[in-house]
Amino acid sequence: STMYDQTFVWEANENWEQTQASNDSFQTLWDGFLSDNIVYLIRNDNYYTAGGNTDEVYNAKIKHVQYKVQQTTQMVPALQSQDIDVADPSATQENLNEIEATSFLSYSTIETAGYGYIGINAKFIPNIYIRRALMTVFNPSYVQDYYPGTLSRPVYRSFSTTSWVYDAFDDAGVEAWAPTSYYGFDDSFATARDLLYEGDCTYDSDSNTWYDENGEPIEITLTIAGETYDHPAYQTFIRASEILNANGIRATVVNDARALFKLASGDLAVWAAAWSSTVDPDMFQVYHMDSQATSVLNWGYDYLITQDMATDEEREIIEELSDKIDEGRETIVQSERAQIYREASDLVMDLAVEFPLDLLVGLAGTGGIDAHEVGNAGLMLPVKPDAPLGVAVGDGPLELAHDVLRLLHQEHAALGDG
Repeated sequence: STMYDQTFVWEANENWEQTQASNDSFQTLWDGFLSDNIVYLIRNDNYYTAGGNTDEVYNAKIKHVQYKVQQTTQMVPALQSQDIDVADPSATQENLNEIEATSFLSYSTIETAGYGYIGINAKFIPNIYIRRALMTVFNPSYVQDYYPGTLSRPVYRSFSTTSWVYDAFDDAGVEAWAPTSYYGFDDSFATARDLLYEGDCTYDSDSNTWYDENGEPIEITLTIAGETYDHPAYQTFIRASEILNANGIRATVVNDARALFKLASGDLAVWAAAWSSTVDPDMFQVYHMDSQATSVLNWGYDYLITQDMATDEEREIIEELSDKIDEGRETIVQSERAQIYREASDLVMDLAVEFPLDLLVGLAGTGGIDAHEVGNAGLMLPVKPDAPLGVAVGDGPLELAHDVLRLLHQEHAALGDG
């Protein structure tokens, strides 16, 4: 599909690599599909489907969709100028005020199927006790301060609270799960100090410097994923850096526009980002020792397992965690799986590679059409009849793309035939 009313047919191998394009060259196909950071899609008039909120067979109601790369901080202004039609801006008080002040924008809230987190890569911080010490100076309450009202709440384990892993299963005698902070926040540094000593670290009071087990000064870089410091975890990182610097660990907070690309190859030490997840708590892809997903590179599994650099304690945790994940895949009984994954999540915390931060209650909006809950996408829709639908993609383009395309196939979400 292209920006023009033409369709180029192309073939791909099993790795989704293009092998042949008919009607024109690949360069022409590329130029038509992507231009100036906009991806142009056109409805396939030969495709029909069923489902959604109708029993009828139907096609998409909107013919043209354009995905435009847009800085998160510019999403609301672009919506107000009607440069774009759909976006998922952060649910900050400033954004809410701007949306409410714009007559053709509206919103509702939904719980997102995901959560924010702080990651720690064991390749860069191989001492598990240093990783655990870091977790005692992360205060998730600052994230709740970033969002107004009840649009954010703490998550203490590696699951969105939309997952049934938290549910009660009365028939099986399984109570609802309400985990609390695993390490606790301690701004006195006392808990961190004990963990550092337990990890064979040393402290020089004359220079106010902590040294790791190899005698090297401990230095930490805390990375905000994105082009700006306008991030829910920024104040959590700032407060952590203040505590660390005051107590002998040099800590620096930086932002990195390419952070998400670096995560794919496991090239960040400590960072703040967010996952998308599903209601099923299966943990194989993200935490299993046999996972081939790039997500395990975030934790440094390539260093710990492939390079065999894990300590006996770390290997025991990873193996037990992987066994739990396998056990959870051997039954379809939710009550049994819930208990297994609850135990497995404690092992993730014990390994100290992920610090869950918060669940977001995202924005979902309408602009003259019926409201739909759309997964984890936050939508503000000013209606422009008979015009292409412009969709801004920021931190989660793949998830937003899936959600918006699902919306477009709902009969009552029609904006007309344009």
